[in-house]
Amino acid sequence: MVVRQLPHPGKKTSRPDDFFPFFGAGKVRYDAWAELVLRFRRAPTPQEQDRILQDVPGPLRRAADGDEDSGVADRVFMGRMLSLGSDQYVNMHIEQAYGDGTPGPWRHAHDEDDEEGADDRGEDDDERGLHDVSEAAATKFEAHIEAWLREVHTVCPIDFVCRLDDEGGTEFSAWHRQSLQAIDSLVMRWAADPGTLAMPQEGHERFQRCVGAIFDFGDVDLDEVPEDFMDAFFPERRLARWLEDPVVPLQRVLAFYDAQRARNAEQLVPVLGSGLAALARAGHAGRACDVIEHLLLRPDFLEDMGHLLGRIAYAILKADRPGLQTSFVALLCGRDERHWNRDAESCNYTNNIAGHATELMQGGEWALAIRMFDLALSIDSPRPPVERLEPYANALYALQNDNSKLPVDAELNRRFLAKALPLGPKNPAIFFNAACLYVEMNEFDEAVKMVKLAIRNGYDGLATMKSQFDKLPMFAAFRKHPAYLALRFHPGTAKDP
Repeated sequence: MVVRQLPHPGKKTSRPDDFFPFFGAGKVRYDAWAELVLRFRRAPTPQEQDRILQDVPGPLRRAADGDEDSGVADRVFMGRMLSLGSDQYVNMHIEQAYGDGTPGPWRHAHDEDDEEGADDRGEDDDERGLHDVSEAAATKFEAHIEAWLREVHTVCPIDFVCRLDDEGGTEFSAWHRQSLQAIDSLVMRWAADPGTLAMPQEGHERFQRCVGAIFDFGDVDLDEVPEDFMDAFFPERRLARWLEDPVVPLQRVLAFYDAQRARNAEQLVPVLGSGLAALARAGHAGRACDVIEHLLLRPDFLEDMGHLLGRIAYAILKADRPGLQTSFVALLCGRDERHWNRDAESCNYTNNIAGHATELMQGGEWALAIRMFDLALSIDSPRPPVERLEPYANALYALQNDNSKLPVDAELNRRFLAKALPLGPKNPAIFFNAACLYVEMNEFDEAVKMVKLAIRNGYDGLATMKSQFDKLPMFAAFRKHPAYLALRFHPGTAKDP
């Protein structure tokens, strides 16, 4: 079989009146990558796929070429979708493919540190070669893309093309502006086409991303888009609206989440997490906790919500639901957290919750922050954590009356100290904050022991620690204590306490 060669720049073969939208068409300033996505009105046949890929512009061939042993068409075609992309430093590849050696003028991505239209980024030619491209080469590349798209349209009709911006910036052309006028008819066609909802998952995700970009290009009022289409590709909008509306029964909200979660977890989970915290802040923590009780029963709870535990803890504490708090902590205890970081035994559940506690502390909500630290430190890991131990030092900081202005709670102090002190050798700041707590409890001998441990374990803030002991009013009695006066604040000078 003879395969017809696709055209090179400047060769026009498609019918000029056979329009298809090209969103993002125009003069592009790439930053690092180029990504072009096509959707066809029907799935191309294998023979058509071969013809379509035959003359892909060189810098976009990263996806088209693939590995020698891989099925190229199977990898870049997803039903009606075709996704093409470049390697990093796309401008270098464009210059290599289309440049003629003529110097400048140069085109480069918008940069806050550069004036728009500057000839280059500086004196470093190697750096310019990675990030910039000559105007002539860039123009030829764009012409090749447009000619190739027109020819592809004669092989298999194109529904739309979307160039996904990598933040370099684009001066949009008339083709892009004309495409914006076609958005309404495109949406109607998509909504009426059963194949839109039946596309494979990978194609679904790429289509969803493109449609989101197209809606942004056209500043589309999403309330005017058919609800079935929105639920299929942007279900997070309905979830957010229903979640915050007390008139919508929770059973309906949760049924919608359960039905959509398998296909749209990436969109739904962040909305659910932020929505729970927003409900709690707005005085609807009880509604948020009713949702949390449902989520705790799901086998995928930690897979979905492991990075949102702080928001969940916040809602539970705001609602003052001790039973739910007990169930929540029990679910987190005794679990191997290395799936977060396979190379380290860390305390990621504790860190996530304590991170939110730190934000509360910084915002002046000391009492709630201490309760959240208490929850975080109550999570028992199957093995002691060895890194990312800041929560334990921050928790002791929050307890200090000099910081929070809350009454000294010796029982709570000792509970926190029991959790934190075993980890002090890995984070000696724990010992400094522990010394401050013991001072506030008037247990000066214990405070001196903590100072010695900080010195012996190489605490890098010894000068600051001594300065505060010598100057701050809270340490006035402590700095007269004989054991403190005998201390030497130099690494290696402290004996075992």
